[in-house]
Amino acid sequence: MLETTTTKGAAMPPASRNESDDSYHAVIYSNDEWRVIISRGNSQWVVQRAEMKADGRRWAGKSYCATRKALIREFHAKTGDYNGAVALGALPERIGGKHGA
Repeated sequence: MLETTTTKGAAMPPASRNESDDSYHAVIYSNDEWRVIISRGNSQWVVQRAEMKADGRRWAGKSYCATRKALIREFHAKTGDYNGAVALGALPERIGGKHGA
């Protein structure tokens, strides 16, 4: 996995299967405002943006992609995060492709 944000010394919440949770188990890249996850069905990558709700931060899907090319294009267009787009370049050409993800 390509997750870039970590918290040293802090207790991590148990992994969640809810895509909108901070502790979703299949995050492959994240920064403070944006992240990319693998959908519950492993059929697409989802570009999500953090939104503050009354009960805390929730992640909302903004783009849904099955190819690496589309994912990088959508992620960079929405976030302007060049480093994230470069990191996503290590993913297989298609989700579920030869090298996993």
